Amino acid sequence: MQTYSHDEIKRSPSLPAGTRHTDLTRGKDTRSPAPTQGEPVPYDGPPWPAKLKHEALHGLAGDVVRRIEPHSEADPVALLVTFLVAFGNAAGRAAHWHAEATPHFTNEFAVIVGNSAHARKGTSLDRILSQFEVADSFWSNNRIVSGLVSGEGVVHAVRDSKQDAQGEVEDEGASDKRLFVTESEFASVLAVFRRKESTLSAVLRNAWDGKTLRVLAKNVGEVASNPHVSIVAHITFDELKARLAKEDLSNGVANRFLWLCAQRSKCLPHGGSLRAEQCQDLTATLSDRLRQAKESEYMDFNPAAKNLWELAYEALTREVPGTLGHVTSRAPAHVRRLALIYALLDGAKTVDDPHLRAALALWEYCRASAECIFGGLNATARDIHERMRLAFPYELDRTDLHNAMGRNIRAEDMTRALAELARFGLATSRKEQTSGAPRELWRAATN
Repeated sequence: MQTYSHDEIKRSPSLPAGTRHTDLTRGKDTRSPAPTQGEPVPYDGPPWPAKLKHEALHGLAGDVVRRIEPHSEADPVALLVTFLVAFGNAAGRAAHWHAEATPHFTNEFAVIVGNSAHARKGTSLDRILSQFEVADSFWSNNRIVSGLVSGEGVVHAVRDSKQDAQGEVEDEGASDKRLFVTESEFASVLAVFRRKESTLSAVLRNAWDGKTLRVLAKNVGEVASNPHVSIVAHITFDELKARLAKEDLSNGVANRFLWLCAQRSKCLPHGGSLRAEQCQDLTATLSDRLRQAKESEYMDFNPAAKNLWELAYEALTREVPGTLGHVTSRAPAHVRRLALIYALLDGAKTVDDPHLRAALALWEYCRASAECIFGGLNATARDIHERMRLAFPYELDRTDLHNAMGRNIRAEDMTRALAELARFGLATSRKEQTSGAPRELWRAATN
């Protein structure tokens, strides 16, 4: 697998001035090596994303990642995205830009996907949040929550004050509309989305959009205006693939997330040695940048950034079919939000060329990650897996599967789909001896 080192991050080449976004290719194929016995089966479809480009490590975000990286097993990409999303939330709902009449703020959603629990996804979160404990202690102690179980819960956390019929305050509500949600088990969130009466998906869509949140349910009646909700979630490939085999992610919630592949960057048997006092300069700068961000207003591109945006826009808006297209269809909005965050981290008043280049470089990694995550399991494989899941614990042979699919599937397509399900650990098979050719029996995996 692709790994990172402190020196490699520093040596990564810069993007030449004037380079088109469409030229930001992912580079060479860096497929994962074969696993040893007992390890999860790695993804073997589209290649693992190439190393994060140097431009993404711009400014204070890059300084923080470079300071932490030698002392952590966390993937630098996970460190970077967690820092950007955390800053965007702590900065509040002041800085913004408009897409036509729609305002966009600095709140972002991200899902970090790792091969296993050994991807050190949680380590990246802990390392980053420690940087904010001094820079914004109120936010660190009061506005970081976990557990996405319902839309009503999200609305309640950022609810408005409420008065009774006599005008007396019945509920003071949430005085701070910032909410940074950490979710270590995103598979449980996907399960909540499937529940018939769940409002979580709809509430999260509106939260990312920055719209007023409300749940039209009896005896609820809570409203949250001006919400500023951000999410950093974690999930393993095995969990995500199992969910994707039966989830429809085309309803608009998945494309509001940045999807990133991450893995353990190194092995540190005794842990890292980075102490808080070694980061005091970064913490002081972070505190100052947060103060400035909270005083910001509308921030547009400057002329240089506008020129680069015009070059990048066509590629960002190019239509992509299938699930991959659904989850990447908000590319322009994500890039502009990230560029705004990079600008605030520089203490800038406008979004400049380096801020947009940083955002484009990070999006390129997100786009490649989405291809790695969503580009492998095709529709036929999903349909076959659903038939197996419904029949579980019974086994199905190829004739059973052919009939279940309405006898409308070619033998080679079934073979390819079964191979995908086996590779992702979604199905198991065994051979049963008969008087003739062995009978191949399949069933959905128990996990």
